[in-house]
Amino acid sequence: MQFRVSSYREGFEVMKNAGAFEELAGAIENISIAEVTRLRGLRQAAYDSKSVPGGRPRRAGVQEPLNREFERLLESDERAWRGQMPLYDSDLGLGKGLWTMDFHKVFAGTLGVGLEICFNHGEAMPWTLIRPALAYQSEGVHPDARIVVAGIVLVTDSLKRGEGGALRVDGAVGTYERMLTLIPRMKWVVPVPLVIFGLEWADGGMNGPVHRVGLHGEPLAPATT
Repeated sequence: MQFRVSSYREGFEVMKNAGAFEELAGAIENISIAEVTRLRGLRQAAYDSKSVPGGRPRRAGVQEPLNREFERLLESDERAWRGQMPLYDSDLGLGKGLWTMDFHKVFAGTLGVGLEICFNHGEAMPWTLIRPALAYQSEGVHPDARIVVAGIVLVTDSLKRGEGGALRVDGAVGTYERMLTLIPRMKWVVPVPLVIFGLEWADGGMNGPVHRVGLHGEPLAPATT
């Protein structure tokens, strides 16, 4: 799958030096449009089989197939990322407070790298940023969940609009471009270095250079590579 990349607080440099960028980029590149389309078709068929005559048809989007592909590729024996990594132990008595990160892996023995797959409602995007920030510096985070950098994966506006034959995503899903406008406004609560990946509806790899997200809302500029 093709994707764009932006870097916040030198996230690209940190992730590349840890040895994680090539692994994540390779996983995204190996997501096949044909496979996502096939999985989406199976999900649509399941919806159709349960439809009620005269009822409103339910349309399957590509979010679920994309999530399944990330799980398959990252949790494989080859890459061995851990899915749904707990950030905290459950609270005593209540058993609450068990927040999780979508994926986590330790590189070079000590460098924790987190990954959030963000195909959620746009209003939930700030919480997607808060989880990596907590894993980066919160005192109560489980030691095994610590990170030095995180990646965030979103769809691009072009994929959401259906350009290039892209299949449907929910109209309320937050996008790569929206995230890039949000991050500078949250700089006071997001100290963690980040790499933002924007998915495009085409096979291939990284599309264009890595761009730097400034802290003051300035236009994107090429990052050091």
